[in-house]
Amino acid sequence: MKQCHWACGLALLIVGSLVSLAEAQEALEIRSYECSGVLLEANRFVGTVTSVIAPTDWDLNGGKGSVVSTPNKPGSFDILQTPSNHLKIKELLDLLSLAQGTTSPKSSNGFWNNTEPAVSLRKAFKRTIDFQCDDQTIETAVTRLANTFHVGFEFDEIDKTLTVRYPATDETLGQHLNAMLPQNKLGYRIEDGKVIITKRSSSEFLAVYPILDLPQDQKLASVMKKLMQNVTPHEWTQSGGTAAIIPLSNRMLLVSHRPEGHLQVAEALGFVEK
Repeated sequence: MKQCHWACGLALLIVGSLVSLAEAQEALEIRSYECSGVLLEANRFVGTVTSVIAPTDWDLNGGKGSVVSTPNKPGSFDILQTPSNHLKIKELLDLLSLAQGTTSPKSSNGFWNNTEPAVSLRKAFKRTIDFQCDDQTIETAVTRLANTFHVGFEFDEIDKTLTVRYPATDETLGQHLNAMLPQNKLGYRIEDGKVIITKRSSSEFLAVYPILDLPQDQKLASVMKKLMQNVTPHEWTQSGGTAAIIPLSNRMLLVSHRPEGHLQVAEALGFVEK
């Protein structure tokens, strides 16, 4: 297969579903991806996708998903995955397209935008505030969190009358959410400077970081090693965690992490003050 580059130029084709209509919400589907771009070589496509998109859902790690080169179509791949994971793959390709030529962090969900909501959200994931709720509905508790941290919240088709109990602690917004939401099997995602409370979610998301001052004789691998040693060292996949870091071809790093992890990566790379 010829080597090519990719990031933009996404073409999707649903070929078929492998289970009954009753299971269609998360049915495995084959979609064809045609790639072209400048950020990542096509011969590293499989390793990148399977490292940062639901790593345990691929056949390499005991899952059911797979990636294969499309016969007689260099630079194209047929991917078997659930619809939700296909959406994440699209987010990845869109992000790489957005990040071409950038000199600042770019994220798949607006976390690194310079809008007022995004800036307020980043502050909330760094600042620690006491917060307590005693058998309150999730709607009341989240509304109080929104007013306390000055960030926007939305609910994604959940029962807002579910109750939560949470003692007073001096923690960041992310720590409060991670303590409260699992009580009712809820999670959250970030979208355009807001926190979305949802039933199915991961707080991890993708961002690209350009390496601006890499000496000629230094490699991205050394930057990655330093980051993994100093930023949440036990949360990377290499240490059994779920956070991932992938080198891109033109002095950029692709990182999958929770919000606090991204802030620490940006601090270590000099994009934000500690």
